[in-house]
Formats: sequence, C-alpha cells, structure tokens
Amino acid sequence: MAYSPAPLPGRKIMDGRTSRMSFWWKCLAASLLGLGIGGLPGMGLRVLGDDAATQPAETETHGGADPTSADDDRSSELTAVTEAEVRARMARVEANPELSGEIKGTILEDFKSALDALGERKEFTTRRRVLTEVARTADEDLAQVSQRRDAPRPAASAQVQANASLAELQEGLSVAEATLEEWREKLAEAEGEVSRRATRRLEIIDRQPAVRQKLRDLEVDIERGPGETDSEDEAEARQMLLRARQQAAEAERELLRQELVTYELTAELLSARRDLAAVEIENSRALVEAWEEALNERRRDEVAYQVQLAELEVGRVPAELRPLAERNLALAELRRDLVARAEQAAELHEKIEGQAQELMEEAEQVTRRARRAGFTETVAVVLRRRRESLPSVAELAERSGEQEHETAQVSLQLAELEEERGRLADLGAAVAREVRSIFPNQPELDPRQEEGIRGLLKARRSALDTLIDDTTRYLETLMGLETAERELLKQTELYARFCDEHVLWIRSLSWPTAADLGRIWQGVRELVRPGLWQQLGVNVAQDVVQHPAVPLLLALFVVGCWLAGPRAESSLKRLAAAETETQSEASFVALSSLVFAAAPVPLGLFFLGSRIATLGIEEGTAAGGRALQTVALLLLPLRMIRHGARLQRLVPGILPVGAAQVAGWRRFARSASWWGLPLLALTLWGTHVAGDAVRGALGRMTFLLFQGVLWWALRQLNGGTGEDLHAGTDRTPDLDVPRDRMFRGAWRLLCVSLPALFAGLSLAGYHYTAVQLEVRLLGLVGLWGTMDLVSQLVGGWLLPRLRPLAGAKSARVGKSTFAHSTVADTDPDALPTVENQLVQWHDLLKMASMGVYVLGAWAICRQLLPALRILETVELWPHPFRILETIGEEPAAGLITLAGLCVAGLIAGMTWFCERTFPELLDVMVLSRTRLDPGARYAVTTVCRYAVLLLGSLAAFQQLGIGWAQLNWLVAAMTVGLGFGLQEIFANFISGLILLMERPVRIGDIVSIGDVTGSVTRIRMRATTITDGDLRELIVPNKELITGRVINWTLTNTLSRLTIKVRAAVGTDPDLARGLLLGVAQKHRLVLKQPAPSAQFEEFAENSLVFSLRVCVGNCDVVSSVRHELLTMIKREFQEAGIVTSVQPAKTGTLTAPVAGVSAPATPAVSMAVAETGRPSETVPKPHLPGMSGGPSAGKLPTGTQA
Repeated sequence: MAYSPAPLPGRKIMDGRTSRMSFWWKCLAASLLGLGIGGLPGMGLRVLGDDAATQPAETETHGGADPTSADDDRSSELTAVTEAEVRARMARVEANPELSGEIKGTILEDFKSALDALGERKEFTTRRRVLTEVARTADEDLAQVSQRRDAPRPAASAQVQANASLAELQEGLSVAEATLEEWREKLAEAEGEVSRRATRRLEIIDRQPAVRQKLRDLEVDIERGPGETDSEDEAEARQMLLRARQQAAEAERELLRQELVTYELTAELLSARRDLAAVEIENSRALVEAWEEALNERRRDEVAYQVQLAELEVGRVPAELRPLAERNLALAELRRDLVARAEQAAELHEKIEGQAQELMEEAEQVTRRARRAGFTETVAVVLRRRRESLPSVAELAERSGEQEHETAQVSLQLAELEEERGRLADLGAAVAREVRSIFPNQPELDPRQEEGIRGLLKARRSALDTLIDDTTRYLETLMGLETAERELLKQTELYARFCDEHVLWIRSLSWPTAADLGRIWQGVRELVRPGLWQQLGVNVAQDVVQHPAVPLLLALFVVGCWLAGPRAESSLKRLAAAETETQSEASFVALSSLVFAAAPVPLGLFFLGSRIATLGIEEGTAAGGRALQTVALLLLPLRMIRHGARLQRLVPGILPVGAAQVAGWRRFARSASWWGLPLLALTLWGTHVAGDAVRGALGRMTFLLFQGVLWWALRQLNGGTGEDLHAGTDRTPDLDVPRDRMFRGAWRLLCVSLPALFAGLSLAGYHYTAVQLEVRLLGLVGLWGTMDLVSQLVGGWLLPRLRPLAGAKSARVGKSTFAHSTVADTDPDALPTVENQLVQWHDLLKMASMGVYVLGAWAICRQLLPALRILETVELWPHPFRILETIGEEPAAGLITLAGLCVAGLIAGMTWFCERTFPELLDVMVLSRTRLDPGARYAVTTVCRYAVLLLGSLAAFQQLGIGWAQLNWLVAAMTVGLGFGLQEIFANFISGLILLMERPVRIGDIVSIGDVTGSVTRIRMRATTITDGDLRELIVPNKELITGRVINWTLTNTLSRLTIKVRAAVGTDPDLARGLLLGVAQKHRLVLKQPAPSAQFEEFAENSLVFSLRVCVGNCDVVSSVRHELLTMIKREFQEAGIVTSVQPAKTGTLTAPVAGVSAPATPAVSMAVAETGRPSETVPKPHLPGMSGGPSAGKLPTGTQA
C-alpha cells in the first residue's frame, strides 16, 4: 500500500466540505505530478487511494481543522515515500553498471535505512489505529463495565448446592478458587496499567520535544537539498532517506498524541474495570468461603458418622475381633482430629496471607507517597505507628519452626498410613494374616468369623483411603501455611528495616509555636487525670491476681534482697576491720551487696512496665509501660554507682578510685535518679505515641528540662568547682597540672555541648531522633559503668583465689620436673609462673568484660543500625582503582561512600581488638593446657596475630574497594621496590617468619651473638629482643639470626651439668671419698637421677688427691643454689669422716645456659666443658654471661651453633 501521511501538529478537519476540498486538491496535485514526472505515472493514484482510505479514521480521531497551511499539507503529500518505490530504486541502482562499488554500497545503505524508517512508520501507524479504535469504543465499554459492576449478585450461600456430594463440593470449591485467582490477576493487571500509564505519560512528555526537534532538523535537511559533490543517484537516495525518516517521525508524533488522547478517554473505563475486579474479588472470596464452609460441614458430618459406625462396630463384634474394630475406631477418631486441625490451619493460612499482602501493599503505598512528596511528618507518623504494630520477628520465626516440625510429623504419619494401606491392597492375604494371628490353633474357621474379619478390614481400607486423602490435603495446607509464614516473616523484616532506615531521619514535630503551650497544659491535665490512674491500678491488680506466679517470685526476690543487703554490709564492715588479708572475701561480699541493693527497684519497675504495656488499656498506657521499662534499665547502673560509692566509703580501697571521684559519681547518680529519670519517662511517654500533638509537645518540654538536669548532673562529676578528679589516687598532681586543666576544659565543653546538641535537634523538629539517640547513648554509658564496676569486684574476688591454684600448679610442675628420671620429661618452663598465670587470667577477665559489653552495646543499638544506611548516600571521593572499570556503569559503582569508610574503620578497630586479645585468649585457654613449650606457644600466638592482622586489613580495604584483584599491579611494583629501598626490611620480615616456623631460636632460649649472650624475650616482624644478665635489651634484626653465626645454648634441652673438684690429703682412702661424694649427690633433692651422678679419682696433685663430682640438674636457674648446697654437704661429710679437704675453684659444666633474665651459674669454683658430640670436655671455652659471679668459664659448643 502507498503511504498515507499522518496529520501534522494541530491539524483538524472542520467538516466534510473542507475534507472534500483537501481531497480534490490532492487529486489535482497527483495529476500534475503524474504528467510532470514520467517515471512516476501511477503515484498520484496510489496517494489518492490511500488518502481516501484513511480519511474517515483521521476524521473520527481528530475531528477538527489543522492550523498548518494547505501548502505544507500538499508538500507532505507530494513528497510521500512508499516501500515499493524504495525497492524499485534499489533494484535500479543495483542494475546500474556505471556506478562504482563504493558509491553503490553507500546508496544501497541509504535505501536500507529508508526501509527501516518506513517499517517504523508502519508500526507507529498500526498502533495509532488500535488506540483510535479503543478511544472510539471507550464510552460503550464503560457502559457495559459499569452495568456489570453495579448489577446485583446472588448471595454466596445460595450458589452452593446443599445436597451435593463431597466430590461435587470439592469441585465447586476448585472452580471458585480459580475464578478468584483470575479476578485477582485482572485487578493486578489493571493496577499495573495505572502505574504504566503514569510512567508512560512522563515518557511521552519528555519524548514530544525531541520528536518535534527531529522533524525540524529533517525539514532543514530536506530544504538544503543534495550536496555539490553528490551524484544524482546519491542525492535521490539521500532525499528519499530523509523523507522516510520524516514520515516515521510524523507517525511517532501522531502516535504520542493519540496515546495521550486515549488515556484521557479511557481513564474512567480503567477505573471502572478496577472497581469491577474488586467487586468480583469480594464476591468470589465470599463464594470460596461458602464452598469451604459447606465442604467442611459435609466432611465433619461424614467423619462424625464414621466415628459413630466405628463405635457401634466395637460393641457389636465378638471379643476376638474387637482389636480390629478398635483400630477402625482409632482411625476414625484420628480423621476427626485431622479435619479439625486442617480447618484451623486453613483459617490461619488465609489470615497470614492477608497480613503479608497488607504489609506488601502498605509498603508500596508508603514508598510511592515518599517518592512523590518526600518523607514528610505524615510519613513519619505512618512509619512509626506501623513499626510498633508489626508482629515480632522472633515470634514469627518461632512459629515458623513449629510449623516445620508439624509438617515433618504429618509427613511421617502419612507415610505410615500409606504403608498400612499397602498391606491391605490384597484383601484375601490380609484376611489370612489376621486369621492366623487371631486364631493360631484353630484349623477350620467359621465362615461368619471370616466374613466379619473381611468386613472389618474392608472398612479399615476405606477409612485409610479417606484418611490418606485428608492427611494429604492437610499436608498441602501446612506447606502452604509454612510458605505464607515465611513470606510474612520476609515482609515483616523488610518493612521493619524500611521503617528503621528512614524514621530516624524524618522530622517528627514542627517548630515550637505558641499553640504548644496550650497542648502542654492539656497533656499535663490528661496525665494527672484520676480516672486514668484508678483504671490502671485496677487493671494491674486484676493482672496480678490472674497471673500470680511471676509477681510472687519477684516479691520473694525483693524481700530476700532487702533482708540480705544489711547483712552483707555488716560482713563487709567486719572484714574491713579485720587485720588479716581478706581481699577475695571482701570483694565477693561487696559484689553480693551491690546486687542486693541495686537490683530490686529496677527489676520491679521493669516488671510493672512490661505488664502495663501488655494490658492493652489504651495506646498511651502501653507507651507509658514501655517508657517505664526503659527508665528501669537506666536506673540499674545509677543505683549500682550510688551503692558502689557507699561501699568505697565503708571499705576504702575496695575500688581503685579516689575520694573526689566517689563524691562526684554519687552526686551524679543522685541527681540523675531523682530528677532526670522522671523527666525522661515523661519524654518517652510522649514520644512513643506517634502523631499525638499534645503528648508530643509535652514530651519535648520534658526533654528540654531533662537536658538541663543532665547538664547539672554532668557538672557534679567535676565537683562543680573544677575540683581535681584525681585527688585521693596515687598520681602526682604537680606532674599532671596541664593535663588536668585540659581534661577539665574538655569536660566543661562536653557538659554544655552534649545537652545543647540534643536540645537543638528536638527544637528543629527531629525530636524522635534526639530522644532515641540520647537514650542509646545513656544506655551505652550505663552499661560501661556497670561492667567496669562489676569486673573490678569480680577480679578482686577471683584473682586471689587463683593464686594458690597457680602456685600449686607450678609446684607440681617443679616436683615432676626433678622427680622424673629421664631427660625428656624435665621441662620446668612448660607452664608459666604464678605471676604470669595471674596476669593471663586478669587479661582474660578483661576480654570477657569487653565481649559482654560489645554484645550489650549491639543489643542496645541494633534497632538504630539500619538507619545508618543513609551513610551510603554520602559520596566522598571516586574509587582510585575502579575509574576504568565503571565506564558504562552507574556512577555510584566507582564511588567510596561514608558508610564504606565507617565500616572499614569498624573492621580496623575490631582487628586491633582481636589482634590484642585473640592470641592471648588462645594461649590461656588452649595452648597452656598442652605440652607445648613457651617458645612453641609464642610462635603459634604470633602467627595467629599476623593472620588476624592480614585478614582484618584485607577486609577493611575491601570495604574501600581495594581488593586483591586491584592490588596485583601494586604488589608487582612493590616487588621491584623491595630490591632497592625496602630490601633490608623485607629480608628481616621474611627472616622473622622463618624464625617462627623453623624455630631455630625460641622465646626463652639463651643465645650468643658475637660477644653478647642473653635470653630471647620477643620475636617481632622486623627484629628480635635479647635480654642479657644485666637486664639490658638488645635489638637484633631477624636477618642476623638467620644468616649470621648464632649459638643457641638451649636448643635441644634445658639440662645443666655441674662439676665440683675436691682436693683431699694424700692419705685419704679414694673409695671412701668417692662414696661420700656419690652419697652427697644422691641425697640432694634437685640432682637428677638420670643422667646419674658420677665421682672419680682424677689425679695426684701436689700434696693432695684430686676428686671430681659431676651431677646434672633440670634447669640452670638452680645451678648456683645446688652448687652451694653440694659444697656445704661435702664439707660436712668429709669433716665427719676425718678427711682433710682443700677445695680448689670448681668448674661448671652445662648443657644449656640460663633462662631469660637470670644470670648463668658460672663462677671461678665451677666450670664446664663439652665436646661437639655432647660429651663433657674442658677444652671448649664458653662465653661469659654478663652479670654472672666470677670470671669466664668453660662450656660446650651447643647444637644450635650456626654459621
């Protein structure tokens, strides 16, 4: 068909005469065109025919005149392009041999683009005609839909057949449910059409200027004509392409206009269709309920009849067959219970689905309102009210778990029923089995008995069939219910998160006005209304009478605390007056007294608030109950602080604080308890009720008063006069005067700025935000004070009790060390000393307190955490590594937000905390209970520390978008830099890892590096610390320990050998002297049995005989004491035996050197030498350890020597 041009903008056809005139003008123009252009003889007829065909549609659509001039109209008609014309030109160009390949390709490409444009024009025209037809029939369709919508409908109960069978009722229910689902889909489609039209209107409004501009540009290009260098064929192709695109743009313009017209004409029709769908949904829902009620009624009647028949059968059958009848009765009763549970599950399913759907629709509605008008105060009220009325997520999760358990139980029951039904598939075999079971000794059976068994089994099979059907249906209902509950839980979590994310940043009140004074007075009168308190007292009393268990237990606890509190204080005074050391007992009594004195009142108020909140008298009463609960939680730390100050006065030194601090905290607690908390309770009462202007104004006034009380209470901590907070402590005031001045100045600024900040937020309208933030801040401070006080008392009670246990443990270690007879079992350093154990337990207690505080802080602030997602909208700077990666993506993909920066900082803080606590916790709780030596434990904890730092750093950088994939090139660049400036640092780092993994040097080892000998005390990433005998610390780079010459005196074991030489008179019996020396060695408690002591007669000296005694001890720490005791015992034994002695300076032989910080036991009287094989030798000198008594001594070449 030839192209029929769409009307230009503003074009109208006034009447038939104008239309006919335009028609004849077109005929004349087409005739002239056919006479003047020989190549297009039939074009005028084609235009004429198409225009005549499209005239009625245009007249019906627009029905008016076009302000565009007739010349423009004729020009548009004369320059129309058709698909056939374009294809004919393409064929002529392809057959033209005179054109070059490049020019021919360009011309053909223009023709193809023209065909595409004509295809778009055809599509636009078709869509416009469809919209025109829809607009034409809109009134007729509206009348039909309105008539159907307003037509009366029969009652749902009248459409249900009362005498229908169970199968017919089930079929009717299925049809009604399908109809309901169909109308729900239609309603969703209509509502989606409304949203689509709203979006499409905006798109049309944005698209129309672009189309108009495109038409103007095309007209300019057409008027400009072909270029000077273009050939005739190129110019013709170019002009045809421009005209085709012009026709497509005109068709699109008319389509956009027709869309807007159709939307206006069918708006009422769309609304009527939505109403019809809603009416049909209600009617279908009522019909479904009617069918369900009829089906349930029929099923209940059938089950009751089945139970009645089973009961009659039990009383009628013989005694031998009664178990079979009783089983049938049990199945009937089981079906009755199952039917009842199925009805309840179906009702609950429908209720939960309605709740989930309501939440979803309300969330969408609030989201749409917020997008259109922003998050206003009205939206804030809706969100707060809905957030308070949302079901508990924990209760929903618990109920979902119960439903899963019920589903599993029903599935198991269904499997058992199907198994039992399978055994009855062959009724003859089943009868035979029952006969053998009931009458095992009866060869022939009475036919009547066999027939009775067959009838009972047939009835059981029928009962099982119906029971299996009902169970299957119940199982499907449970599965649907489980799905609905999960959906409700999901919607609840999403809506709660949405509310928590936005409600904190929306203004809850307007700026204060003079009208607020009247509202405040009205709120005060409502608060002091006698009827309110009387009704509240009556309801609380009735609740206590109805539920007496918890109030009775609470009363017993309160009475017990009041009775035990004075006794605890008396015991504390007695312990303070005693002269003996009773720190542990005093701390325990103080902790008990603290609990007895502080807990009763807050616990009672919290219970009272919880009961008031659940009474459901009115919304304000429930808000008051929740406010009382919050105040009770804040009262607990204040009472603990007050009683802690009282304990400090009773027993000075029970807490590590000074007298000025105790007085300040006592004044703060008193002011906050008596004045601050009542005002805060009124504030919370007015804040919890959203949208109440009276209570909101009263709550803001009490909140501002509370800021004044808070300012005064904070000043009490500083004494109000700049009093030194450190008075009474062990600090020297003269040394810290500048620091104290700075602290007092900062404290005064905090006392003013903190209340002023919250007061400013409240006055600016963000009253709810200010209240929530300040309550959480007070809770965090109170939790910190409570945990600090309790941890100090627990530490004072627990650590002294651990000291005897640690001492006994060390004693057992020492006893086992020197009692064992083998070298491998002697390791007295396997466990820490008493003080080290106490320090570790103290650190463990601090870590436990910190963990409890972190959990408590999370519980306090978890409701406000979703609100921090607003930080994701605060963009800081572009991502340095994703600039190239985000080309073509959303701009936010390459930006670092404030939320990412905060999360990275939080991860860094947690990494720092874990790096300091986790290795020590691992050492105390796990490694100290193994047989690992201290060096191995240190290596494990150090590697864990490095691992925590590495993982935490990666996680923190990941939040900033710096992952391993982005650091590849940076690592490659660093490897080049390591060869230059970072070579030594990197070498020391790798050497430190080798020291920890290979362990040639361990913590506690005695090493010699050059002329320095000492104990290894720390192994860090870059360097190792060695402490010599004079407690001087040497920092040695790790590279020197790996590549240099190092002597490790304790690499293999910690044994030390002691050699004592004795000179006796020439006439001394050698056997007697040798026996005395061995006896002395065997009597000493620290001398090891293996290696066994040895005594030899070595040589004849000048006027004397030389004897030597060689013994081994478990550790070089005891060499000096053992040497002294052995010499004393030898002197005594020789004197008693009448042997004259002359003691020369002895030599000390040791297989290892002393442990950390202890001087080696080498003196001029004791020497040691060992060959390279480990055998004693006196030829290899041992370096002298600084701090040892005497001069240099001989020693061994240890196995730890490295070149």
